[in-house]
Amino acid sequence: MSLQIEETLKRISQQKGVEGYIIADEAGNVLRTTFNDEPDRDMVAKLSQDVLQIEETLKRISQQKGVEGYIIADEAGNVLRTTFNDEPDRDMVAKLSQDLPALASRASSAVRDLDPTNVMRFVRVQTKKKELMISKDTGFVMMVVQGTVQSE
Repeated sequence: MSLQIEETLKRISQQKGVEGYIIADEAGNVLRTTFNDEPDRDMVAKLSQDVLQIEETLKRISQQKGVEGYIIADEAGNVLRTTFNDEPDRDMVAKLSQDLPALASRASSAVRDLDPTNVMRFVRVQTKKKELMISKDTGFVMMVVQGTVQSE
């Protein structure tokens, strides 16, 4: 690995609360890890498979007809991952990542107010030009953006 990667891994490892790191390829194969003890190997194998499943799911979502892309943001609206990387899309990503976690939280609260035993899993918002599918989970919100029939 390059010197820059080595320096980055060292800096990450020294951050407060970091227990270690795992580097895996797209197929989920572990290329490098600091978790080398026997009990940790099972955890590393499971995490690698979980990452592979997540990557496959995101790829499948991206390939659905009409899907323009997705945004994954934390509850504070910080973008964790997105397929919108072009300059014109950055404003949209910033706006959606800031506004939609709050919308998802309010929808979740409304569902809980109606029935305390129920949990909101998914919100779909359709406008004239776009359709936003929002899924809220602990710690993050995923938004899938697709064109509506009128805009395609």
